[in-house]
Amino acid sequence: MKKVFFQSLIIILVIIMVSVMTGCGRRKKLKSLSPKKIVDLYYCARDDGDVKLLQNLTYFPPNTTEERKTELSKSAISSAEEKNMMNLFFMKTKIEYEKIINDNTAEVGLVLKMGLLGIGKRIPFQQLILKKEDGTWKYSHSKYELTEEQLIETVTKNPYDASALYHLGRMYQPKNPARANKYYKKYYELEPKGFWISKELLDQIVSDEDIEKEEQEGLNELHNIPERSPDRAQVFWTLGQLFAEYGDYEKAKMYFDKAQVVIDSLPHSYPLYEKDFDGVIRNFELLLQGKSSDILTELEAKGVYK
Repeated sequence: MKKVFFQSLIIILVIIMVSVMTGCGRRKKLKSLSPKKIVDLYYCARDDGDVKLLQNLTYFPPNTTEERKTELSKSAISSAEEKNMMNLFFMKTKIEYEKIINDNTAEVGLVLKMGLLGIGKRIPFQQLILKKEDGTWKYSHSKYELTEEQLIETVTKNPYDASALYHLGRMYQPKNPARANKYYKKYYELEPKGFWISKELLDQIVSDEDIEKEEQEGLNELHNIPERSPDRAQVFWTLGQLFAEYGDYEKAKMYFDKAQVVIDSLPHSYPLYEKDFDGVIRNFELLLQGKSSDILTELEAKGVYK
């Protein structure tokens, strides 16, 4: 039994040594690799700090200098903090799907698995776009990097691009949770088993539809906020946005007025809060005039999703 044990131990050690010596490996076979294999290799190179391999696996815009390519590849290396966090929570990346969009574009969905051996809670993480260059698939960008203008353009061309709607919702979440929830709900309607569906997202969709509950939770927050605080104004205008999104403009105005009273009473100027609130009021005025700045509202008004 001891002999068998030591033989097994030697085999395991040899495998580990070969893995360490070869690193991510497969450098000479890049053209034969599928998009998901390229992503696998890309994340391995990030963890290994392999700048040269990262550069070979990355799609750079035309006319990018070699110096810039090296700089960008170095910036993609996993930080010590990122590695520590992944290890602390026993998180591993796992490719969930691969989709060939056309001859030169592919999409790969990456999730995080939290738990020992990567078995456990599933967390939707990234939708990555790859481009083909000289016969090799290369990492181009994450959909997280797309701007609001790019996402709106995508949805305008294809209102049924569910992932673009989700990413718009994610983008609106910090400043207008009620609007973000409308986008999450539409994403769920279009793709009930979509990549971004999770228990947390579904719980948020359901809870945010209970306007009275959301209102009460917002008002409860006020108990812990001083009377003359910009945070108090933010609670009021978030409630105003909630009712504006659901068409109760009278109640929305009531909360916007309360926010204005708080801002006017502040002992000091808070430029960032004032700028955000000015934007909120401008959007509300456009809404009252029937000039929505919300692409989803415009598409639904046109009956696109009927």
